[in-house]
Amino acid sequence: DLHPDVDAIYRLTNSFNLGHIRFNREQTPIALEPFTFSPYNTQNTITYYEAFWGLFLPVTTSFRVCDIWRGFWVQRLLWDIGGRIVFAGPTVKQKRNVHSLFNDMKEEQQMYYESAAFVRFLSSWKSSSTSLFENIRSLANSIVKQGFWKSAEEKYLDIWLNDLLSLGYEPPPLINLINKEKKKNKRQRAAVCVTGRLACVNASYFLFEKQLRKRLQGPIDIFYYLSSSVPITP
Repeated sequence: DLHPDVDAIYRLTNSFNLGHIRFNREQTPIALEPFTFSPYNTQNTITYYEAFWGLFLPVTTSFRVCDIWRGFWVQRLLWDIGGRIVFAGPTVKQKRNVHSLFNDMKEEQQMYYESAAFVRFLSSWKSSSTSLFENIRSLANSIVKQGFWKSAEEKYLDIWLNDLLSLGYEPPPLINLINKEKKKNKRQRAAVCVTGRLACVNASYFLFEKQLRKRLQGPIDIFYYLSSSVPITP
């Protein structure tokens, strides 16, 4: 409430509202679905254990951009572990220190001009990594290659992840791996329909059945729709 953390352009164009802004404290929390981004920063934000890796702040962007872009980066990685960012009602009131809004605006240029491209890149990024920390490193490398971070960011991020591991932190598994395991362990049945003349089935199908069972590797339900080889006379 009062002075929420907004960008300098908003402050310059809405100066009469600042210091008087109040949000609905009874607002039902809102969780964002995957492929939906919203900026959030470091103020009045709770980070759960499963997302401790997301406390890292980039240092190769400008100071006033680092936490906003960190938020976009975190949101993309949360999708891979089934996580969500949730917005709830306000719990604090902020009385902001005096700032030079024009200096703030200069430091936010990267955010104004490049955030849309950054979010589009994050939405399209994919990884074949098998663990969250591998995903984090892979995404950081891609962000550097796209020019949104400088190369030093990868080194600092790697140090941060190693520090977490040294403290006994256990990153959550990727949800796609969980789904693969479920599919692997799920019993599946196959239905095989055998049609034709009985004499032909006796001669050929039962020789083929062993190979079929080997390929399907699971229980099989066999349905026979057979015709007699003995001619029917009126």
